[in-house]
Amino acid sequence: MSLSFEIREETNLDELLPVRWRNLYPDRAMDPVASREADLADGTIHFVATSDGGIVGCVTLTEEFAQDRSLRMRWIGVDEPLRGQGIGAALALACLREAARRELGIWCNARITALALYRRIGFEQVGSPFDIPGIGAHIVMRTP
Repeated sequence: MSLSFEIREETNLDELLPVRWRNLYPDRAMDPVASREADLADGTIHFVATSDGGIVGCVTLTEEFAQDRSLRMRWIGVDEPLRGQGIGAALALACLREAARRELGIWCNARITALALYRRIGFEQVGSPFDIPGIGAHIVMRTP
């Protein structure tokens, strides 16, 4: 039986942040101020995945120029028991559709463990792996 989920835009940070923190920073106490500037900036859009009435994944798209691209996809996370079922890809594809609507490209710092996902949806690798202290190995990826 396949998992049923929906992707939608989310504007309520009180709903979004717990999902982000439990998936990306599970050993840290949630700090709602840490990302507030980016979360509330003009041009930022948040998407969530919902299943059985709850949020099970999230991603944020911000306006941040780097790697010759104008949008940064960040904070993508899916609840561990539901990983590998297409939720992460669906969240990333929502960002790609938004970028296409704006006629802009996307870049991101991808965790090494998620490279297959980014490659599958068409991102290309830029440079060599690097470590983000306390988080782990990453590599820059961007849309062609």
